[in-house]
Amino acid sequence: MGSLQTLLNRNVPLVKICGNKFESEVLKVASFKPDFMGWIFSPFSPRKIELKDAIKQFYTIKEKHNEILTVAVFSGNPMNEILHIVKSLNEFNCIDLIQVTEDSTFIKNLKMELEKHDLSIPVVPVIRPQAIITEDIFSPFEPSQLYILDRFDPEKRGGTGKQIPPEYFKNSIKKNFLVAGGINSSNVLEILQYSKAMGVDLSSGVEDSPGIKNEKKLEELFFKVKNFKILDV
Repeated sequence: MGSLQTLLNRNVPLVKICGNKFESEVLKVASFKPDFMGWIFSPFSPRKIELKDAIKQFYTIKEKHNEILTVAVFSGNPMNEILHIVKSLNEFNCIDLIQVTEDSTFIKNLKMELEKHDLSIPVVPVIRPQAIITEDIFSPFEPSQLYILDRFDPEKRGGTGKQIPPEYFKNSIKKNFLVAGGINSSNVLEILQYSKAMGVDLSSGVEDSPGIKNEKKLEELFFKVKNFKILDV
């Protein structure tokens, strides 16, 4: 079984393929051996998956590709809904991480609720910077083993398909984070170089349409990323 700490100790970029939605697609994505696969439960996403379908797909991945970490992704979901979904997935022992795009108060309360229900599943906060990134931006969300930095949009809660401005990464950041937003095989190495991220998180950059992944795009992305050494940056 894969573990987050093991992944964080690697010196090659991590890859999270998000927006998995259709049963016919999940094993295709898994065949490229991403480090994480994410399923979106946000009511605002065109990639939203129903719980019954998610349970089946999560279980399939844990059964056939147990080294891949499975991620339940939330944005704009009520607390009780998140807890219900997480509990349901946990009953089948098939959820590794919880990704949440909310403010720090919500995430702290979620962690407390998870603890009350004996759910020891790590929470990965999504932070959406609006200026040059400093270590201070992570402080309200600590502690966390991993963070995701995504493009801020006042009208969308994620999945904008746009990059974080490169100049935001002016400072050296020592936190463990993945970068998201507007990433594809053409720009992934450039983004890894200037962001100094541990890896990338993407959906639309390897899709033909929401939830439908393009095998050629996946192949190009993984070839580039897996041959890129973080220590060479």
